[in-house]
Amino acid sequence: MKQISYYFYLPLISILINACTPSIVVKLKRPAEVNLKRYKKIAVNAIAGQYEPNEPEALNLTDDITVNLVESQLFEIVDRQNINTIMQEQNLGQSGVVDETSAVAIGKVIGPAAMIFGRIQNNNYKEDVTKGDSYVDQKGMTQTRYVRRGNLTYGVNLKLIDIETSKIIAIKSIDGSSSTSQTGSSYYSVPSINQDQLRNQCRSKVVEKFMKMVAPYIVSKTIFFEKDGKLPELTQALNLIKIQEWDEAIKVLEECSHKMDLEPKVKAKAIYNYGAILEAKERYEEALNLYKEAMKLGPTNKKIIRAIASAKEEKFLHDKLLEQEKSELEPVKN
Repeated sequence: MKQISYYFYLPLISILINACTPSIVVKLKRPAEVNLKRYKKIAVNAIAGQYEPNEPEALNLTDDITVNLVESQLFEIVDRQNINTIMQEQNLGQSGVVDETSAVAIGKVIGPAAMIFGRIQNNNYKEDVTKGDSYVDQKGMTQTRYVRRGNLTYGVNLKLIDIETSKIIAIKSIDGSSSTSQTGSSYYSVPSINQDQLRNQCRSKVVEKFMKMVAPYIVSKTIFFEKDGKLPELTQALNLIKIQEWDEAIKVLEECSHKMDLEPKVKAKAIYNYGAILEAKERYEEALNLYKEAMKLGPTNKKIIRAIASAKEEKFLHDKLLEQEKSELEPVKN
């Protein structure tokens, strides 16, 4: 049977309804790994290369991090060029290299800020060509497939410090390693590996992981419903979600959960479904209470047990996000 999916985009929530299984996929906002709400500015120091400070890959990584921070619109960004200007004006050294001591002096000029320090720890490419499996070509001849594998070990150590105090806010080693392969009918006919493309992939991985450290991000989560022939209301509710009638869908499942003529196992499913739709709307406290009520009626239902653990985790993350955003700045227009 062909699966049909429906996509709807709402503020912070994107819904995919699977036509074959009773589930929806929601887009949820996750808190940053590090709470930087007290910092209005982030200063981007040059990332050092594996062997030399100003290696091209290090400069590319610094630029990519800067661009992503600017696009987030969460901070005022002090880029490397501005940092160099401040160092020259303040006579902070001829080398142009910012250390934690000179960072404090820069902090006296730009005010409270977090500064990024980093170094590329690994940027090493290895490649080999090996025999693969055999296959029969269009002429009926047995051929051997050759495989060229390229592996780029790519690791970066990044550190955030408070430039007023030089205290470390956070430090993280990020692995962005990637690999790819090409195949050919002979050792010499295997296409070469595009190392620049592979390196771009590695760098993108590192930047994505770094941004999750400092800024909220979006993830997808699947929320499952319980299916039962005695619960036609579930289909009705999902159809309402398709047309973005969330309040009506919630009302349908709420009324279903209050039915008095359902046997305990079926009623547990009805209550669970009501909790599931509230969880999809980030009403975690209410969802948890409903899941617990459902578990009393269906104590062996594994879906309900998993949902309780999941909703507790979601509530924790949601509360953490609210705490981060409590005094968060309006998006900064650079």
